[in-house]
Amino acid sequence: MKIFWFGSTFLFSWLFSSVCSAQTLGLLKHEVGASETYTMLAKLGTTYLIDQGGYVVHTWQTGSNSTHPGYLLDNGDLMTVSRGVKRLSWSGDVVWEYANPAAHHDVSVLPNGHVLLLVWGDKTREEALAAGRNPGLLDDDIDPLVIHEINPAGEIVWQWHVWDHLIQDFDPSKANYGVVADHPERVDINFTFRTVSDWLH
Repeated sequence: MKIFWFGSTFLFSWLFSSVCSAQTLGLLKHEVGASETYTMLAKLGTTYLIDQGGYVVHTWQTGSNSTHPGYLLDNGDLMTVSRGVKRLSWSGDVVWEYANPAAHHDVSVLPNGHVLLLVWGDKTREEALAAGRNPGLLDDDIDPLVIHEINPAGEIVWQWHVWDHLIQDFDPSKANYGVVADHPERVDINFTFRTVSDWLH
């Protein structure tokens, strides 16, 4: 079964701009050749599973205002990001939960039952400057992405930090200096147009 999800802001913006009629709910557009799949979307703490006909097949109350609906697992459970990771049964009961307020946007269940969770790291302004961050792209601290692998007991058994894989061509006196184009395996710490701390969002 294939599940496609869309953030509610994107989906509803697209519907608003694409449909100019009095109808505001239900199936608004269905073209020949559309995939035979379900669609998941989330809004205000509710995740919706919708069939190809535009009918709501099921809903879960996630207890979060996140627009990330999560993933439908093979057994019908919903795995979603809600200030950590939350696994809900088809009936809506919390089967498993891991709390982490730095968690955001995405989660993946591995074949061994472990979970990969995307979280924000935390580096100070001084650490960012030492790593070669352009001061003009920096307000205060910086939140590099981290991936945690979590086992069923709720223990972090592996971590990957983008901070360990940086490159920059801004300041040769700082760490990570090199030719960015020669290092596609690294992340340019200055590749951003925003000065917010969540620079890889």
